Amino acid sequence: MSWLRTHMLILGVGALLTRMGKHSDNLLLLINGVALLICAFIGLYYSRKRFTELLRYDETVEERDIRAKKILSALIVLSALIYATTSLIRYFQ
Repeated sequence: MSWLRTHMLILGVGALLTRMGKHSDNLLLLINGVALLICAFIGLYYSRKRFTELLRYDETVEERDIRAKKILSALIVLSALIYATTSLIRYFQ
């Protein structure tokens, strides 16, 4: 369930950043929002696939799940840094 909530949140933030980038003619925010939307749909597909397959060796967390969480965390941090940078640039102009 937490995977689904996280990907739905990324979907919402991606839609918001896409709209903000479009409205303010900020290409960096627009690209960031579209990238988040794409990653959210990929993540939703991955989480759906993950929860419909059987676990191997009685492990609840596999190496690929750890990799996916690291990629997801990096995506969230990168998106926050891009938003902060664009906000600071707009503030100082």
